[in-house]
Amino acid sequence: MHYFDPVCKKKLRKKTEFAIIKFRGVAYHLCCDACKDIFIMHPEEYVPQETIAEENDTIN
Repeated sequence: MHYFDPVCKKKLRKKTEFAIIKFRGVAYHLCCDACKDIFIMHPEEYVPQETIAEENDTIN
């Protein structure tokens, strides 16, 4: 199984990621400390827009 780092778009293999961060119930796999820090500061920039739109629909 493969994952993509949402910050740098690097392809990661399972168990090779530096960190896994959950945001709004979804796990994001990150390749390094720098990508982890960037994601933590501005996670909305790296979440697919469909996820944000779906969340807004359920709130209204």
